[in-house]
Amino acid sequence: MTSTQRVQPADATVRAERVPSAALLHYAALLSGFGTAFLGPSLPAMTGALHLSDRGAGALLAAQFTGAFLGGWTTRTPLRRCMLRGYTAAVLGFASLAAALLSHLPAGFTLAALLLLGFGVGQIITSNNLLASLRWPRRRGAALTLLNFTWSAGALCAPLLLPSLLGRHAPAFIFAAVAALLAAGLLGTALASSDAATPVEAQQPATSAAGLSRNTFLYFCLQLFLYGGVETSLSGWLTTYDLRYTGATEAFAASTAAFWFCLTGTRAAASALLLRLPERPMLRTGLIVTICMLAALLAFGHGHLLPVLAGLTGAALAPWFPLLFSGLVGEGPTAAQAGRIVAVSGLGAAALPWLVGQVSAGTGSLREALLLPIAGTIALLFLSFRRAPALARPLENAS
Repeated sequence: MTSTQRVQPADATVRAERVPSAALLHYAALLSGFGTAFLGPSLPAMTGALHLSDRGAGALLAAQFTGAFLGGWTTRTPLRRCMLRGYTAAVLGFASLAAALLSHLPAGFTLAALLLLGFGVGQIITSNNLLASLRWPRRRGAALTLLNFTWSAGALCAPLLLPSLLGRHAPAFIFAAVAALLAAGLLGTALASSDAATPVEAQQPATSAAGLSRNTFLYFCLQLFLYGGVETSLSGWLTTYDLRYTGATEAFAASTAAFWFCLTGTRAAASALLLRLPERPMLRTGLIVTICMLAALLAFGHGHLLPVLAGLTGAALAPWFPLLFSGLVGEGPTAAQAGRIVAVSGLGAAALPWLVGQVSAGTGSLREALLLPIAGTIALLFLSFRRAPALARPLENAS
């Protein structure tokens, strides 16, 4: 497959796709990042209010990311319509979560609200990345890394803002405010016209309509499943780990903030570096460093050293998703295939954090339970050597 054949998903319907403006794509990325990461910093307060054990906390994470899996799995063309549906579900989900906490409704209602908002966020993330790959086909790797920098900035807002806000305001007020911000994105996307249709159509290559082979599809599914589980296990459990092992206060658990801060900053730098450096060695180096930092975090992470190691872990993980997504799009999937593959990351994000909670409750040690993300990262490194996906090349080498 030539480089000119690897710039778009092989779905003929994308020729007529209405691509939102860059500002709307980045706004969606910002809010979906916050919507993905908000539960981790909120977990100690929510489990306390609902009187849940680590098993119950794992169920909350599982509900949110099961919804994200379903949202990504059902993403189809036209992608803009999926973006609108995702916004609508996320607005209703956050509003329902606010109502559940305000009215002290049973935990089952909270799980349903998390499932709904997870569905919406999953649709926003998947359609947003696919729309961005259409908008910037010639510099896809760098553009997606920059978009994911914005997503990470939204995720970073969760540990930076939520602990102090939850200490001063009712959670229902905060989640209602998030619903209002999402409603603004829904309105903006619904009213805005596409300003990128001509470039997308002009650069549309001739590709096979067959999409990915079965083996290639499963290869990417497995990697996204593992990555979703690893990242969410860390972002979801680091705040609890901080409180349990370092004596941090709920007002500011530094490890989660450090994780997202370094992940965000590194994605900003990686977007520029990817215009000049090869992608595959960068991906594998990041995985190796992640394994080392996670092992050090569990073995030596005490006091002020824990946020440092958490931050280095986030920095090492930063380029992974945009790089693999760039490689996925480069293989020529249909939009439905790409949506399902990204959706599988939500399934991993539901399964592995839930399993961490089960192991932690069973062994009485969250530290031992967090060996699971290390095992997942080792598996990702192994998979990166099993097959060489056609990662998009740097801009100056692209034909």
